[in-house]
Amino acid sequence: VYNLTQDFFRNGTPVDAETQNSVGVFTRHVVRKRIKADQDESAATRLKLAMLQQYLKVESCESSSHSMDEVSLSEFGEWTEIPGAHHIIPSGFMKIVDILAREIPESVIQLNKPVKCIHWNQVVRKEIERVADHNSDHPQDDSYPVFVECEDCEFIPADHIIVTASLGVLKKNHDTMFHPSLPEDKLSAIQNLGISTTDKIFLEFEEPFWSPECNSIQFVWEDEAQSKTLTYPEELWFKKICGFDVLYPPERYGYVLSGWICGEEALIMEKSDDETVAETCTYLLRKFTGGSLGQEWGRRWLIELHLRWLVQR
Repeated sequence: VYNLTQDFFRNGTPVDAETQNSVGVFTRHVVRKRIKADQDESAATRLKLAMLQQYLKVESCESSSHSMDEVSLSEFGEWTEIPGAHHIIPSGFMKIVDILAREIPESVIQLNKPVKCIHWNQVVRKEIERVADHNSDHPQDDSYPVFVECEDCEFIPADHIIVTASLGVLKKNHDTMFHPSLPEDKLSAIQNLGISTTDKIFLEFEEPFWSPECNSIQFVWEDEAQSKTLTYPEELWFKKICGFDVLYPPERYGYVLSGWICGEEALIMEKSDDETVAETCTYLLRKFTGGSLGQEWGRRWLIELHLRWLVQR
């Protein structure tokens, strides 16, 4: 089914009205049709449909969307994975940045320098130059078409500027980040492109309760088999957690599980305190491992659990 969703973009397959140009709608329609054709027993059918819902939660986290119903079917296949092996950098990804920065003189890199506004239209250049006269370090030259206004009131002239702010930042601040406003086509792209909140939950334990061959613990809720939406009331936000992956090797990470949650439920989770999230995750793990953890383990986890959130917007 995943391969079918790729065909619309890669092969130019037309999207019919029934799918509503939605990955979620299309996926549920195709899978449910095939499951019914299998003529399995009702229990097996129910489990397969519930697994479909869990798959859509995983894809929502991958796409950083609240629901796959909001993801365009006609464009879904545009995403491709860069070929090659996956490597773990022992000292972290910042090592790559350090290597790239070696060739750049330290004097031209300014850190902790928040930008207030980018003045990019030459019509306002003279006004900016007048305000920026006090910046003796930067000679005023008519050849500079752009000025960067910093929070400390400094104006930095430039020939070109590359803005790498995230889509979430642009959605929130585009009206104040640029003077004058960006062209309509760019504003339309910022407003119409979608991105939601995706959070990772890291749970660290003194000892593993999972077996050495276990790679992940996935949460499949059978009562969601026929659900048409994966949006939950606030008190059930935890049902949006699709599962926990085991981080390997333990020699580097310790005994750590990494969980994913996205969309509106992720925002609800962020409002909860660490203890509440820890208790909820412990409940889920105990429920889906058949209660084999035992009461003693559960109590120890609540005391010894270290919870860290990585919020990506």
